[in-house]
Amino acid sequence: MKKILFSFFCMILGISLCGCSEDETPGFGSVYGIVTDAETSQPVYGASVILSPGNLSTLTGQDGHYEFVDLEPGQYKVQVQANGYQQNVRQIQVNAGGSATGDMSLEPISESSNLTLSSGTLDFDTGYNELTLTLTNSGNAGNVSWNVSGINVAWLTIQPAQGEIAMGKSAEIKVLIDRSQITASQSTSFIINAAGGSQSVRVLVSTQGESGGNEGGGEGGTDGGDYSSAEIISCDSRIEASIIGCERSGSAVVFTYTLKNMGLGLVNDFRIYHPEALGQNNIDGSTSLFYDAEGNEYSDCVMTFRNESESGSNITAAFPENIACRGTVTLRNVPAGVDKINAVLSVFAYPDSEYNLAGTTITFKNVPVY
Repeated sequence: MKKILFSFFCMILGISLCGCSEDETPGFGSVYGIVTDAETSQPVYGASVILSPGNLSTLTGQDGHYEFVDLEPGQYKVQVQANGYQQNVRQIQVNAGGSATGDMSLEPISESSNLTLSSGTLDFDTGYNELTLTLTNSGNAGNVSWNVSGINVAWLTIQPAQGEIAMGKSAEIKVLIDRSQITASQSTSFIINAAGGSQSVRVLVSTQGESGGNEGGGEGGTDGGDYSSAEIISCDSRIEASIIGCERSGSAVVFTYTLKNMGLGLVNDFRIYHPEALGQNNIDGSTSLFYDAEGNEYSDCVMTFRNESESGSNITAAFPENIACRGTVTLRNVPAGVDKINAVLSVFAYPDSEYNLAGTTITFKNVPVY
């Protein structure tokens, strides 16, 4: 009898324990938030959000939203930065089974009207350790003193970090990175202060095998599909275009390609225009166009090139030499029967007087959808 009672007790205890385990909270948490302009309260689109530890990164959507999921419980640092804004950092506690709110506001930077920068973004891609930034005194009130601030990573160095520029003259500073301290793609920024104002410079670094400056992408691509039947027409013999993949995900199709700069020199301002920018740009009167064999056009799409997404009418990114730089186009609401798409990218290398591209469109015809 005692054995029967003991077995019954063990069974009841086991059922109770199983019930408890089902009610326990999950072991992971998440962080979500919206990034806004501190002055206008409007969402900031395309802001870079970095979560550490873990060095996870993402970009805010058009509504300013970002999210990180499946996080171990603990303290995290959220770092947010965007061109034209001061960087913001905050600590957030993530609890098991919980969603921590990480709303952030960014203060706009008051720009100096006396100092002009050669670029607002320095993209080191996978192959550069040093880039040059040119500062020009464009004012009419004599010398301008300047200095660098806002460096918060150990792998970034500016030489020199301060100086003075005579009216109408320019100075070059070296921006260097130490790749031995970098294990994954990074994004940070620093600030040039001068004449009572400041300007933010964004720094992008990619590592081999990660998106942004990926090498690879032969004629057959690298995503498992055969794209040898597709036709590629580049805008210029100095830009080599390749297809990486074209895959369906539900009603969306993600087209991935690479462009390789084969002799233009470093292009600090390379632009790819969005279909909805039609009529806003003087690019042979056209912008990018995506369509299928049935004549359906897809202007409702999301485009990226390297680490940049479109902001307004176009993507603007640096385009270094001899590195296959990856871009994507995500087409929405593509009918199930569509098995091929066509992509026409409208591109522009600024200033045109320096690069003088032979054409303004890169065409991918009859790209199979897998």
